[in-house]
Amino acid sequence: MGIPILAVQETKRKTDNEAEEWYFPGELLEGWKFMGTGTSEKVGGVGFILGPGVKNVEIIEHAKSVWNRIFSIKCELHGLKLKITNCYAPHEGYAASTKQKFYSQLKTCRKQVDKTKTGKNDKKILLGDFNAELGSMDADEYNEVCGKNIRRGTYMSENGGMLCDFARQFEIQLLNTHFSSKIR
Repeated sequence: MGIPILAVQETKRKTDNEAEEWYFPGELLEGWKFMGTGTSEKVGGVGFILGPGVKNVEIIEHAKSVWNRIFSIKCELHGLKLKITNCYAPHEGYAASTKQKFYSQLKTCRKQVDKTKTGKNDKKILLGDFNAELGSMDADEYNEVCGKNIRRGTYMSENGGMLCDFARQFEIQLLNTHFSSKIR
C-alpha cells in the first residue's frame, strides 16, 4: 500500500516497549516492526506498524495511566524527523467525564511531545481513532481546524466537539476522516 507508518488501535498484543518483528501467522514481513501498548488479549492498546525505511525509533514516555489510549514515538523517515502520537478516544457510550479526562491526558501528552528534544524541522503528527462525528457546523465555528477533506454531516457528536476544541487549542488542522459513518 506504500504506507511506511501505520497507526493501529485495539492492538490486544503484549509488548515490552521494544520494536518487535512484525509477522502474520507463519510469515515474517522482512524489515517491518511493531511497537505498542497492548497489555493482554482482553485489554487493547495503541501502537504503530513501522516499515523498513523507518529509522531511529524512540518511545516518548507518558504516564502509565494513559498507556492503553495514547502512545508517542520519535522516528526518522526519508531524512524527515517525526514526532508521532497515536491515540484512541473513548467512544460516545462513555461518560462525559471519562472523555474529558482523556482529552486532559492528551493535552498533557501533547505538551510532553512538544518538550522532547527537537530539531528545527521536526514534524509533529497526531493520528488515531477519535470516535468523533463532525457536523452541525452551521456557523462555520470550526473552519480554522477542519480541512476541506472533512466530510461534514448534520450531526456533531460530543467527541466531535471535544476533538475540534482540542485542535483549536493546539492549532492543529484536521486533515481527513478516513471512515465515513451513516449520515443521521
